[in-house]
Amino acid sequence: MALPKLALLGFWLTVAANVMDVLRPKTIRIYKFEGVCSGYENAPITLRDIHLIYSNKIHLISLVCVGKENISEDLKLKLDLKRCQSREALDSCEKYQTININHLCRLINAENKPWSPLVKLANPPMQCPVRKGVRVVKNGTFDGSAFSHLPIAGWYWIVTAWALGEETNRVLMCVNFEGQLVSS
Repeated sequence: MALPKLALLGFWLTVAANVMDVLRPKTIRIYKFEGVCSGYENAPITLRDIHLIYSNKIHLISLVCVGKENISEDLKLKLDLKRCQSREALDSCEKYQTININHLCRLINAENKPWSPLVKLANPPMQCPVRKGVRVVKNGTFDGSAFSHLPIAGWYWIVTAWALGEETNRVLMCVNFEGQLVSS
């Protein structure tokens, strides 16, 4: 009789632990961020000297954004998402979804977005449409908890992001990043 009670107790402890994990606040943790995709080294916009520190749900980011030319058109974003069973099991990755977002300049310039503090720290200020020049961001913050409501838990994500000209469809920038949703 004691064994079934012990098994039942184990079951309920497992359920309680899973419920507690679901209720625990989450944040996106970025493990890898590459400012130039392979094959796009000569793109009109590149990110370099990227330094990423993660502490207390916040990413502290420093980088240099190089605009090699003036871009007169609005931008659109194309995200290719791959999901993997874990960070250690990259052989399990599978194509998940492609997301397209138009009118990227409105989003970049918007107030009170998770990336707004980062954009505001650029020196000289970032503009969209993009202007030729070098912009430096030192110790900008990115709050990954803003994305915790997305249905991405339980996977390790590999993302390729392209900024394209909204009218010309020309690739203006390409970056790669990897991360996952973690308990904060």
